[in-house]
Amino acid sequence: MSVSILKLIAVLSMVTDHVSYVLTLAVGMNTSFLFSMRAVGRIAFPIYAFLLVNGFDRTKNKKAYLERLFLFALISQIPFSLAFTPANYSAAGLEGIRIYLNSEWFAETAGLAFALVVFFFTLYKRTAQKGFWYILLSLFAAPVCVVLGGIYVLGEQLNVFYTLAVSFAAIWAADMLIRERNSSSRTELWLTAAACIALVLCVLPRSDYGFKGLLLIGALYLAKDKRIFQLIVTAAWAMWMYGYSHALLIGALAACIPLALYNGKLGKKMKTLFYLIYPLHLTALFFIGLALG
Repeated sequence: MSVSILKLIAVLSMVTDHVSYVLTLAVGMNTSFLFSMRAVGRIAFPIYAFLLVNGFDRTKNKKAYLERLFLFALISQIPFSLAFTPANYSAAGLEGIRIYLNSEWFAETAGLAFALVVFFFTLYKRTAQKGFWYILLSLFAAPVCVVLGGIYVLGEQLNVFYTLAVSFAAIWAADMLIRERNSSSRTELWLTAAACIALVLCVLPRSDYGFKGLLLIGALYLAKDKRIFQLIVTAAWAMWMYGYSHALLIGALAACIPLALYNGKLGKKMKTLFYLIYPLHLTALFFIGLALG
């Protein structure tokens, strides 16, 4: 299986999961069939995690990759909040406009400011490139909550692109420390690692899959040279995450099949669709949920 086939499987699994979840939130349906759809959805994240590590290893421009992840974290946050905030399907009438910061805003903002300053003076070498502003805007949108007319436009939970972006930054920092530990820029390396730790502590507690997602991505990165070890890591993570439910566990373990069949080829290019499908389908599901509710 090529990268494009893995992406297609992950997207179909993710959309199946999200359809089930939004129907449960909007209509109150809670059937065995919808639960089976959630089980199918467990296939998605292990594949996304594998693709992230694979992309990290293959890309010639890690900075652009990181910027793209943060850009789509920013783009996807409103659709994510609209679709996955339960209160959005039971809002009664207009409540005006309310903008506030979440309860941990001070610590989060301080940590994110530190990370951004370090990135500016290390990765960006004192030049604020366009991609840096993607990172800045996405991180400072993270503590902000916005309610318009009773609808949460920006909620406290953060979308999975935040998890992927922060995890990518973390393995990039680890990779730099391993590969360049004897270089003359050790101070910059350790500062960059500290910035990534700040990102992890400030962002992951509220992002989709959070620390558990980072754990899988980090383990896949450490095992990246041995496919069999990556499969073992994925299976162990699935059992740890979903051992309480046979259906969910089977769904997560099923991700090992396409990963085992991966042939190292890229296949058809579908980068833009792969990124855009996330915010687009969430927006569509929100309006479908409102219509059905």
